[in-house]
Amino acid sequence: MGKELNRAFEKRQLSEYEYTFVISQDEAQKMLEKGENFIERIIAWLQEKRHYEGLEK
Repeated sequence: MGKELNRAFEKRQLSEYEYTFVISQDEAQKMLEKGENFIERIIAWLQEKRHYEGLEK
């Protein structure tokens, strides 16, 4: 999961500072899905540890 987040961050950096950088819709969708999965896993972990009782899906 860390590699995926790092890859997404690098692409975000490129998009901010490289005006010629282009990302495909398919690649953006995959990164979005992986990000959503990461958040779901973090929420599940926090709920398991009883540190999170906030927002539900």
